[in-house]
Amino acid sequence: MAAVNMKEAIINLITKDINDFFESKNNTFTKKEFSDFISTSSKNAYDTCYLKKGSKRNSKKNTADNTENAEEKPKKALSEYQLFMKEQMKILKESGDERKPNDLMKEVGKMWKAKKEELAAACK
Repeated sequence: MAAVNMKEAIINLITKDINDFFESKNNTFTKKEFSDFISTSSKNAYDTCYLKKGSKRNSKKNTADNTENAEEKPKKALSEYQLFMKEQMKILKESGDERKPNDLMKEVGKMWKAKKEELAAACK
């Protein structure tokens, strides 16, 4: 189907849906009701015109299946950097440091950089 024909088909579907909406509400509705309707109607028109019969907009299958698969997979191990950040942030918080979290992260980042430079120098 050509792009122009597809555009016309979508416009026709939405126009029909709008007319049906007005009739069902006797021309009295809230702004939110109309906004929700337009959002749903345009998605339905797109799905009708562009997607193959039986396919869904979201490529993921049943979300329950995805949840089960996620539980089966072991979590990825934390990197050396993540472990260092976690440990140092805990130490700084326990010491009563009252700085903002961003400032603490910057400080720990500088500590990480210094540690990596020391290790690199020691390996030479």
